Amino acid sequence: MNIQTFLENYLSQAPTKVHWSQIGIRPHHGVAVPIFSLLSNNSSGIGEFYDLLPLIKWLPEVGMDVIQLLPLNDTGDDPSPYNAISAKALNPIHISLYALPYLNEHKDLIKKVELLKSLSNSQRIQYPKVKSQKIDFLKDYFNRVIDQFEDDEKFNNFQVQNPWLGTYSLYKLLREKSDHKTWMSWPDELKNPASFTQLMQKYKTEIQFYIFLQFLCFEQMIYVKEYASKFSVFLKGDIPILLSSDSADVWSNREFFDCSLRAGAPPDAYSAKGQDWGLPTYNWDNLEKVNYSWWKERLHLASHIYHLYRIDHVVGFFRIWVIPPNKKAIDGFFKPKNYYEWPHLGKKLLKMLIKSSTMLPVAEDLGTIPKYVPQILKELGIPGTKIMRWERKWEEDSSFINVKDYQPISLTSVATHDSETMAEWWEKYPNDAELYAKQFKINYKTPLDDKSRFKILYEAHHSPSVFRINPLQEYLAFFQELIWKDPKDERINIPGTTSSLNWTYRFRPKIDEIVAHKKLTSMIKKLTK
Repeated sequence: MNIQTFLENYLSQAPTKVHWSQIGIRPHHGVAVPIFSLLSNNSSGIGEFYDLLPLIKWLPEVGMDVIQLLPLNDTGDDPSPYNAISAKALNPIHISLYALPYLNEHKDLIKKVELLKSLSNSQRIQYPKVKSQKIDFLKDYFNRVIDQFEDDEKFNNFQVQNPWLGTYSLYKLLREKSDHKTWMSWPDELKNPASFTQLMQKYKTEIQFYIFLQFLCFEQMIYVKEYASKFSVFLKGDIPILLSSDSADVWSNREFFDCSLRAGAPPDAYSAKGQDWGLPTYNWDNLEKVNYSWWKERLHLASHIYHLYRIDHVVGFFRIWVIPPNKKAIDGFFKPKNYYEWPHLGKKLLKMLIKSSTMLPVAEDLGTIPKYVPQILKELGIPGTKIMRWERKWEEDSSFINVKDYQPISLTSVATHDSETMAEWWEKYPNDAELYAKQFKINYKTPLDDKSRFKILYEAHHSPSVFRINPLQEYLAFFQELIWKDPKDERINIPGTTSSLNWTYRFRPKIDEIVAHKKLTSMIKKLTK
């Protein structure tokens, strides 16, 4: 039985069979693109929603049909997409200003948009500056046009259909009025859920601005998804398992969260002291009492803008590393403490996610993973993730697992947003890279040359995995004019570090230059065919 027949037979019986029918049981090739990294002639300092449109139109030409995104949620002042202040709201910093309704009626605002484009001239994203100036612009725009939306059916329906907008917008307003101090330091009357309805009425006019921004965000992203569907391209979102303790959700739904412990990761080969993410965990018992309504609403909303999604840190649904107050990450423990509960809990929660939307989930199951997790994922028809440089026979001789032996219900990639690019890793870890090169019958030498790069990417695109998705910069690296001179400048994030460079990566070429680059187009076609 060949792989295609196996997949069709197996997945037609899986709990995710309806989800697979939306995507198609066949090889899917794609690129991983942080939206903030995109640059176009229209963007104002950071990648914007409509910057995805040229990429979508180009992908079918190169044999691809998936764009994998990082989370798009509102993160407030933090550029990290994994430290959201809302599980539902999108980040208004990505609104495409040039496409705003009624903008052409205000010539001075059009000029301001042109001026804001200069924020895109820096190599790195100037997140605080961009956010401040774009929000100031949007407040001016809002005051000019809001009256024209008074009888707008779409705007009014959006407010009725999304009751979460009230508490989210109130939280945003109160946060601004408190000079962005954490809600835990607010006066008691602002922390008492019993007062929220009264506060929303009191600030009804002021919170309308934040509701309006969300309307604009979702209008643009819904259009992007519809545009992608026309080209048979799928948007793969990213649903972070956790969010900030200083968030609208924790403030307004404290019963669903456990803020007495901080989530993180145990010590492992990549972090000897473990990791402290400083994020609260869930109170799954309380969530179950309301039939997981919070999670269901979250996924239902995401289904308006994504076709499939990445389940961030999937092992956290089975058990999660927690750190007590005033303790270090290494002093943490797993919750639940009883490891016999882990498989049951994880399977129950994953089934809940499956039933909550028609989006196909794809699991991020990297790191130290109990053996039963991949088995349960396969049983449910949820692909796991294979990062080629990390797929090794650790319990034997630490050699690399042959790409051709990968489980078909999976996603193959050469790197992640948290790892070094291939070029940087190749030079940084020569012993591992030399062993890695042998798998592909490559003579190891530095720097990574185009022939070796092509061989590795070709194998990635011809693995048994149903999904083959790689970071866009790995393809741009074939052409020096499309990447920054220093390979380290192509890095998106270094986990466990606090740096002004994290999450500020910008592609060197504009998206229009990328899609018009004939040699790049030809190269990717050769890799995917």
